[in-house]
Amino acid sequence: MPRTKKPRGDEITIAGLEFPVDDVQDEHHTDEIESNSYLVVRRGGKIQFEVTFSRPLSGDDFGVEFHRGYRASYRRGTRFIAGLGQELKYDHQLPISEVKSDGPKVTFEVSLPATLPVGEYRMMAEVSPAHSRDKNSWDVDRHLVVLFNPWCPDDGVFVPEESHRQEYVLNESGLIWAGTHDDMFTWPWNYAQFDTSTLEVALHLLELYSNIDSEGRQNPVKVTRALVEMVNSSDFDGGILEGLWSANDEDYKDGTDPTAWSGSGAILGEFQESKRTVKYAQCWVFAGTLTSVLRAVGIPARPVTNFESAHDADANRAIDYYYDMDDQEVKEKSGDSIWNYHVWVEAWMSRPDLGPSYGGWQAVDATPQELSPHSETFVVGPASVVAIKDGQDLPYDNEFVIAEVNADLKYYSEVEHGKFQLSGSNTSLVGKNISTKAVGKRAREDVTSSYKYAEGTIAERAALGAEGDNAKVEDVEFEVTFSKRALIGESFDIRVSLRTGSKEKRTVRVRTNVHAVSYTGGDRKDVKKSSEKVELSGGSAQTETRVTADDYLDVLGDQALLSVTVLALVEETEQSWVGKLPYRLRRPDLDVSIDGRAVTDDPMELSGDQSHKVEVSFANPLQKPLTEMVLYIEGTKLNAPKKIQGPQSTSPGDVAKMSFEITPTKPHRRAMERTLIMTCQSKELKGTMGTATLLIKC
Repeated sequence: MPRTKKPRGDEITIAGLEFPVDDVQDEHHTDEIESNSYLVVRRGGKIQFEVTFSRPLSGDDFGVEFHRGYRASYRRGTRFIAGLGQELKYDHQLPISEVKSDGPKVTFEVSLPATLPVGEYRMMAEVSPAHSRDKNSWDVDRHLVVLFNPWCPDDGVFVPEESHRQEYVLNESGLIWAGTHDDMFTWPWNYAQFDTSTLEVALHLLELYSNIDSEGRQNPVKVTRALVEMVNSSDFDGGILEGLWSANDEDYKDGTDPTAWSGSGAILGEFQESKRTVKYAQCWVFAGTLTSVLRAVGIPARPVTNFESAHDADANRAIDYYYDMDDQEVKEKSGDSIWNYHVWVEAWMSRPDLGPSYGGWQAVDATPQELSPHSETFVVGPASVVAIKDGQDLPYDNEFVIAEVNADLKYYSEVEHGKFQLSGSNTSLVGKNISTKAVGKRAREDVTSSYKYAEGTIAERAALGAEGDNAKVEDVEFEVTFSKRALIGESFDIRVSLRTGSKEKRTVRVRTNVHAVSYTGGDRKDVKKSSEKVELSGGSAQTETRVTADDYLDVLGDQALLSVTVLALVEETEQSWVGKLPYRLRRPDLDVSIDGRAVTDDPMELSGDQSHKVEVSFANPLQKPLTEMVLYIEGTKLNAPKKIQGPQSTSPGDVAKMSFEITPTKPHRRAMERTLIMTCQSKELKGTMGTATLLIKC
């Protein structure tokens, strides 16, 4: 410990060291973290603590050390020192000052630099009389956890707007959009970023990740990429979640069906307890969990949903589909696909490695899809959204995201055995209604224009590296519409409208194919096929295909999604047209009441530390019983059961009823808003959801 040359003093010892924990964490915006083990602070801020000495401090040497990891050292950037009165010459030295003194009690303040490596530090205080080697030390029971600081202008994650810091760092619940681009629904999600288990998991992942040193821990780009990789387990690295996309319910029996999750709290709690990968996840689960872990370490983050999201397996910025002479897709010809939606995360940070214009939101994705060329692991990002819009393939993994939001769709038809030619294309289908939660309200914000220029413009085509559409104007126009948005169990009609201004005869063959699909576009199962010839000479015509519950119920996937493909060919001109549209069958919502009061969109006031009865119900919309019903429950500091068993069988049209108790933890400073999220799963119907926004009184 550095010492200044002062007159020798009497023996001195440390009798105690205390932090004003509530005040310090309130100042650092970490007051929601309640732990007896940690003092959680943000770099770029200051911490105060009171030391009680055996006598008043008088010309004595005093300092504190901060150690991270095993065998901490200055050279490795894992040891830092703050010595009273020392000259600051080295990076490992921290400023410390005396704030006030009252006899043997002295309050000190240490300034944490905005570049301090994030992580968990042990803290030790030492005192000795001047010129004496008789040191007395005090090991602090609480460990210091240092996070990134979006409130600090010198931190790489600085966010200028307070409302954005509240939303993207402090908000403990949110919405994740799903469904189809023209018929969306939301997954309510509990982030639980202030749960102690979430913090401990984030710290554990950084310790487990061998490729990040102290310099990397200073850099939000490196920390983010490490956490993205560690959220999934595809690289056998002890990650949090294992992905599974299966149409067979039995495959999920040794874990949890992804549609049952409604928050990160249960996932991270299970991982923290078992230290084993949690089964199972799909994209919105990966995204919700990654958002939690990023917010937990202080990196502003938000889930983002891309509708009609392209998976470009061969990196040509196009999605290629091949059809044989019988209009059957030839899947072996291409690994490309279009997901009805895909959810990734945006993290906010500067990009000094790329230049000042590439900072801001960065796309990051923990869902394992393709190996990153930068690391040969299943990770995407951080990829600058600014660079994605301009079609620039910069680090990290921009190329994959460029295709996700803006790839061209191309259809090839077999003209003779084994020979295919381009029969149709669509340059505007991919990347629709890119969505995230709006700041400060439960509404959707459209961020499509952040990722791509307006479809068909010169700028959009140039960013994709594609030529403009110079094809001749065709004289038959096509449009696909649906008669209604049907509830599961109902019928609906697919209508193909044809219109031409030509007075000449036009004979059009219209083929309509309907498949039940997973939200990734895979696991395709036949639902309905129809083919019709239409003749028109000026004016318009329409075909209609009815899809009934009998057509789809036995093959419908857990998210009740259908894919409708329409192929049209004009015999006289050889004009071809292809339309590919998703269709979502709607599920009933859960009706929720608490203490006999119906839940509405407005927050419901509840008393903390008191028991409240929650009742949940919904009517079975299917023409068969619902069996093996389970209700999954998620909510921060609501002290609710994780799941309860529902009725073993609910007949068609009957109402399933369930109830449970919650005992919200009483806030110690001010009323707090909490979100209760419930997801009902049965063997026949999955993902029926309900939420309640609660204001817990202190």
